[in-house]
Amino acid sequence: MDFVSFMEARHSVRQYDSNRTVAFEKIERAIRAAQQSPSSCNRQTCRVYAFTEKPSIARVLAHHDGNRGFGELLGGVFVVTVDLSHWNTVGERNQGWVDGGMFAMTLALGLHAEGLGACMLNWSAAREQDIKMRTCVGIPDNEIIITLIGFGHMRDEFRVPVSARKPIDMVLTHEPSLR
Repeated sequence: MDFVSFMEARHSVRQYDSNRTVAFEKIERAIRAAQQSPSSCNRQTCRVYAFTEKPSIARVLAHHDGNRGFGELLGGVFVVTVDLSHWNTVGERNQGWVDGGMFAMTLALGLHAEGLGACMLNWSAAREQDIKMRTCVGIPDNEIIITLIGFGHMRDEFRVPVSARKPIDMVLTHEPSLR
């Protein structure tokens, strides 16, 4: 498998074929792949709330501000959460964000492997908005929302924004001087 080619073929998609239903088996395989993500002490604290019915998608996205212009085209939306009850020391206070981020990225890659497009929908919500989403979805207090992921079948032709990647020497520092 040429992993670099696989990654270079993945894009944040905002144009979907809204007439095609996403098979549950594709969702299940993508989530099974995400379950292989590393997690702190192998605690596996991530959860996914999946919505594929148009009315449900619309209700969930009504609590999110970053999907205008394509939210109505999605074949589904995931709400990715982490169960904080698995951590109990101040030194672990950020671990849910780390584990949840790795899980969410692997889930997006799993969707890509299933031939589906996906777009991370950032969750930087005010407390009131967070409470409304939690109430709508039924998310318990011990879970935090990491991100939403919109997904669906891609159109035969679609456009993605040009996002040139930084040169490798701006990203990689090999054997820096240790002090």
